[in-house]
Order: sequence, then structure tokens, then C-alpha cells
Amino acid sequence: IRLLILLYEIDIKVGRIFLNREKLIYIYLNLYKTYRMEIFDIEFDKVVKSIYCSGKTSYEYAINAFHPQIDRYYAQRKTMDEKFYSKLERDIRTGCIMPPITIAVIVENLRDVDNFSTIEIIQFLKERKEDVYILDGIQRLNTLKRAYIEDIKDCKLYFNLLISEKEDRLLYR
Repeated sequence: IRLLILLYEIDIKVGRIFLNREKLIYIYLNLYKTYRMEIFDIEFDKVVKSIYCSGKTSYEYAINAFHPQIDRYYAQRKTMDEKFYSKLERDIRTGCIMPPITIAVIVENLRDVDNFSTIEIIQFLKERKEDVYILDGIQRLNTLKRAYIEDIKDCKLYFNLLISEKEDRLLYR
């Protein structure tokens, strides 16, 4: 599957498509079932000198992978009183789409990841999920955890990911 996606990404870059639409849909659906995540875009942020990605994942994955990391980042405010988020809690159970959260991972050398494909970013994030910092969205993740019911496990949570060499560059975000 990795090879097919890589071939597809190469084909897109050079304007050719060797794989037919049905095969690509099949590959994509199998990848999404495997990873429960999608990356839409990868850019380089020249201000914070970091790789910037946007993507989405399921509520279920966000609770299991991102929520445990809530208290990792010293510069982030702590969770607030639950009563302030009761409407959001009701809305989540109804199936609202929340604003994106922002997460980050620190790496020793940005060059190790600067040419990653979207699939490689997903694999990297899965492998390094214990190293994730929640930069923005602690209250939303906390409320999501409280509101979570089986019926919404496949609802989508959008996120922005920063991959940086230095923690102090994350303060800007």
C-alpha cells in the first residue's frame, strides 16, 4: 500500500496517473481504516521554522492518542471548569464539527522529516503520539472525552500539526 500511494503521489506531481480511480479509492479506504487519519497539506512555516500540516482524524483516535498528552506542554493553560463547556458537550453528542486543534512534535533534526509524504507524516505521528504537545484545543479535547459516546466515534476532528526542532518556537502558536 505504501508503494502504491508513493507511486500515486509521484504520478500526481508529474501529471500522470497509472492507477485507475477504483483502485485508488480502494487503497485510500484501506489506508484510512488502518490509520484513522488523513493529512491534507504539508507546508513549511518560515516564521517558526517548522513543518506545518493540516489533517483530520476520528474522535475516537483523538481521545486515545491526543487526550493523554493534555498536560505535557508547560506553556499551555490548564483545563477549566466543566460547566463552561456544557453546551459544547451537548453539541459534540449531537455531532458538531469542532474548530481544529493544534498539536506539535519536537524532532532533533527537521531534515529527517522535511521530505515526508502525507502517509509518512501519519506514520510518524502514530509512532510519536506520546511526544505530542497540545498547543491549542485542551478544553475541546477534555470536553470531547467527557461527551464521548460510541455513536460519534467516527466523527472527524480536524487538526494542525507543527513539527519543530525547538520547543520555544511553539510559543508563537
